Amino acid sequence: MEAPAVRWERYVNLLDRGLVTASEVTGELLDLLADAGDANAVWASMPESLRRQVRAFISDVGAANVPRAWVIGVNDPEWQARQTARRQATAKKLLAEFAEQADGPERPVAAVFDNG
Repeated sequence: MEAPAVRWERYVNLLDRGLVTASEVTGELLDLLADAGDANAVWASMPESLRRQVRAFISDVGAANVPRAWVIGVNDPEWQARQTARRQATAKKLLAEFAEQADGPERPVAAVFDNG
């Protein structure tokens, strides 16, 4: 398994070089956050530049329009719907936190994800 710091650096480099889109990276990161045992720690471990790009993308498209889950090959429609719904729920939590942050001083996304 790739170390988180290495993964984040890879995403930042690929984005900076235009080899992947913010949509692609956001979809992957939403999956990682949804699967994480401690999503707050995962979010906090991301470089600020990556968090800003994900935040801007989600804020621009909205939770309902985050990238649809898919795999190369045949996609099971039920799996695809479940995974996409997880992405949307994660994005909705992030958007709610971003809105709260806009009303006050910048603070870490601390208790956004209920890992219990």
